Amino acid sequence: MPLDFGRNSEDPRLRRRAPPNYLGRSTQYRIFALLASLFLVVFLMEQAGKPENWRWIWTIGENRAPVDGDVDTRLRPAAGSRIEGTVAEPLLVRPTVDAAAESAQPAAQAPGPPRHRDPPRDRAVSPAGAASATDSRTGRPSPARPSPSPPSSPDAASALAAPSEPTSDFVSPVADEAMLRAQCDVWSRLLDSLDDHRRDEFLAGLKAARDGQARPTEAATAWTEIIRQLDAGWQDYVNKAFLTVQQDGGQLTDREKRDWLHVIDTLKRDWRDRLEPTFRAMGAGRPLEPVQAAAIDNVQAVLDRVFLESIRDNTVFRGAEKDAWFRMLEQLDRREPSDLQRASTGYVGFLQLYKQPEAYRGKLVTIKGSVRMGYYRTAPDNLYGIPGYYVFWVKPVGSKSPIVVYSLEIPSGFPDVAKLERDGERPRLDEDVEFTGFFFKRWAYRAQDDTRLAPLVLAKTPRWERPPGAAADRPPSAWFWFAVFGGAAGFGFGLAAVFFWLTRRSPVSEMPARLDFLEPTDATS
Repeated sequence: MPLDFGRNSEDPRLRRRAPPNYLGRSTQYRIFALLASLFLVVFLMEQAGKPENWRWIWTIGENRAPVDGDVDTRLRPAAGSRIEGTVAEPLLVRPTVDAAAESAQPAAQAPGPPRHRDPPRDRAVSPAGAASATDSRTGRPSPARPSPSPPSSPDAASALAAPSEPTSDFVSPVADEAMLRAQCDVWSRLLDSLDDHRRDEFLAGLKAARDGQARPTEAATAWTEIIRQLDAGWQDYVNKAFLTVQQDGGQLTDREKRDWLHVIDTLKRDWRDRLEPTFRAMGAGRPLEPVQAAAIDNVQAVLDRVFLESIRDNTVFRGAEKDAWFRMLEQLDRREPSDLQRASTGYVGFLQLYKQPEAYRGKLVTIKGSVRMGYYRTAPDNLYGIPGYYVFWVKPVGSKSPIVVYSLEIPSGFPDVAKLERDGERPRLDEDVEFTGFFFKRWAYRAQDDTRLAPLVLAKTPRWERPPGAAADRPPSAWFWFAVFGGAAGFGFGLAAVFFWLTRRSPVSEMPARLDFLEPTDATS
């Protein structure tokens, strides 16, 4: 029987695998598929390293940036009327943000509320009058007169302890509705009774108390005069409110009259037992006790609500809005961007802010869009230490109308519009950003064709990601070259290993050292 060393041999050691035919179409397809899979893996790895591709995970179940339709933003004043306020920034822009980026010219005067204040307005004297159909402090309709229930404890502190739902993130809850409205009314009158210098001194004293700083010695005399004036104004308000409730007793039910008298009595004891001793301790430079520090926080919360009520929509910057403006900026400066983002009510669009300014006033909102124009402005002198702000005109997602954002900071790597403006450059911006900040008002600005309106938001800093290739002007680091050459070497070795595996041959089978053949005689025997 002849030996069979070919493919028909049953001995696996003698079998030999034929090399692949690299000229065959099927083999070429296999190699192409392997290379395509390798490049696909590299592409997926590169895409997986981009944070924006994973942002959808954190927004599952949350509000997305809404898409708005076009809206006519022109302000149409009545015949013979004029826009209220003073134009603090004569900025000429077109209706859309794209056009604004081409033709807007910055003003030399810094934007922001001017220093002067509007003259005080006449108001009702009593808390009962504050509950009428039209609020005399704001000129806007107010809800029906409440019937608050007296607190169970006669202590003035307990009367202020019942929290109510906050109307904005800029202020905190203070008391029930009746007490809150009475407090806002009395503090609004007291602030109007102070001249500009004493008003600033009083607000600076409150800020120093919040920051735990002592007032300078030379300010003690002025502080004493301020407290004396506040004491006289508080007593005058309480006495007139008491007489008004007694004289208008026929218009109130017995329960309403009893409740308002309780509010007036609580105001009187609150000043005598808490506020006046706290203010005198501040003037003397003594450290405040926890109860006194809480009283200062309560006063500032009431003043913040008073500041919010001074804001008017469809106007330019007004002097009466100065305190609300800088208080919001102070709040933003004190808080971290992550904290502001967590406290935000969610994404809002142009249409929501434009049509519902009262609902969003003082609330933290998040907008998303593209910055088309930006510049820097120095802030007017203020006691909150705000040096200036970046002004951005943002084209929001899904809308052609702009949202104006005043931002305290810009992230590292963001186009420094302040430096570019000093160098005489006005580059066209197109940066995708997100802002979280306080909605201020529906602001009026002069456009080339008409006076138009835009939502105005105060923010701390934009959330922005450096676009790919933004750092191309800087020389690559040693790690970059190590990664490039190391990656190339690894890819080459891997490719060589793949081809070696595809083209490997089976090892040569060794022939047996001794072959025993059966002789015919042995087989027959």
